[in-house]
Amino acid sequence: MKILSPNSRLCLVLAFSIFITLGCGGPGYKKNNDISSGTREDMQKMNNKAIDFIKKGDTKSLTNLLSKEMIEDNATDARVRNMGHAMVVDSFARLDEYYVKNKYIERDTIRSGLKDVNAYSLFYPAVAREMYFTMWVPAQKDVPNKQMVTLVFAKYNYGWKICFMDMKPYGYNGKTGQQLYLDAKKQYAAGQLFDAVNNANLAVACFRPTDAWVYDNEKEAYSFLDKVSGEANKKYKYPIAIDDVPGGVRLVSFSNKLTRQGNFPQLTYITKINIKNTAAIEKENLLIRKAIAKLMPGIDKNNRFIYYLAYNEEPTRDNYLDRYDIRQDNW
Repeated sequence: MKILSPNSRLCLVLAFSIFITLGCGGPGYKKNNDISSGTREDMQKMNNKAIDFIKKGDTKSLTNLLSKEMIEDNATDARVRNMGHAMVVDSFARLDEYYVKNKYIERDTIRSGLKDVNAYSLFYPAVAREMYFTMWVPAQKDVPNKQMVTLVFAKYNYGWKICFMDMKPYGYNGKTGQQLYLDAKKQYAAGQLFDAVNNANLAVACFRPTDAWVYDNEKEAYSFLDKVSGEANKKYKYPIAIDDVPGGVRLVSFSNKLTRQGNFPQLTYITKINIKNTAAIEKENLLIRKAIAKLMPGIDKNNRFIYYLAYNEEPTRDNYLDRYDIRQDNW
């Protein structure tokens, strides 16, 4: 887990916990097209300039747009480079912008007002009376692994400066956290326990696309994850003997493999066939796939790929063993 400095945490969260109206210079916020054209144009110019530096990994030039606290934060350069790489690989588009005039300094809350599963609350401590928030997500809807990029400007006595920036998961396998959570509940109802656990884990990993963001159903989602994880731990006790495959194959662990195509199950097993005999390993793996589909119903229907790691001995953290990697393409 990334630990932010105290100065960064001051502007950790989106400034939404204000009053709803923004009139006569009083506290409140405006969103997107409701922001005055002059303010929005000026702030978009600053954001565009910042994003240009970030894409180039040019922290030195970006320094002119950073708050004193961000300049002093040793993690800023690495954060800039990570964000820049992601924004070059995928094209990003603005999701939302907020211009805020703060009333409170202490932690506050505002409800999104949404009536569906996407309803959320945002929390923040204000670092300046005026702040501007911009969030970007991949422009193409079919991007498998979605990240949200957030930039927060604050108006200090020395000008508008970036007081917070981050990039966090917004979705996996082309779906948002809420969509993954919905899939997990449907899979659980259908008796597909393995995928219910897997998608519930992926879902909650996307529930905080920026540190301020708290979905209204977050506690419910975590309770669901605890429930299905508990059931899965009782049902799947590793190592698991795969009795349908001759030769004493044992499934020893499960993990996820993050690729450019998405986030997919990865199963590690022990085989008695020498892994150098790749033809025999491949033939045995076809039997293992059928056995896994029976052991974990739905796994071959809900996942585009399944990855297998075949070993002759069980790997540990302290040893490095040869293995044979196999990918199962389901569609």
